[in-house]
Amino acid sequence: YLDLSNNKLKYIDNTIFGKKRCNYLESIILNSNYLTYIDIRTHKYLKRLTLSNNYFEEIFFDSNLESVMYFEMKSNKIQTIKNHHFEKNIMVIFLTLMNNSIQFIESDSFKKLDLLEELDLSINLLEKLDNSTFESQVNLVWLNIS
Repeated sequence: YLDLSNNKLKYIDNTIFGKKRCNYLESIILNSNYLTYIDIRTHKYLKRLTLSNNYFEEIFFDSNLESVMYFEMKSNKIQTIKNHHFEKNIMVIFLTLMNNSIQFIESDSFKKLDLLEELDLSINLLEKLDNSTFESQVNLVWLNIS
């Protein structure tokens, strides 16, 4: 468990999380910093990644983070969810992108998230959703788009 929230971090060197002492981290929390990009290398034990209240303009979710089940990126500056954002992150069960500036979601953005149970897209600027946007989410039990 590593929590570096409420600092003034603008940049985190990608070698920090690559150290042997960090290889077994299950949770990384980097809320309320000044981050716009982060590069976290392969962590096969990482289950929770929280990047809320930063300055991200795009969804960060590296394909090397295939074990993450809980992903939170609320209160950033994200405007679009693209098809490739969650392409290889098939273990995600809980996803929150609330309180961003999301205006558009590509129709296959969540297609690979078969295990997704909870999705929070509330407090965004969504005007339209494609009929097939959540078609693949057979396990989805909670969806907030208010």
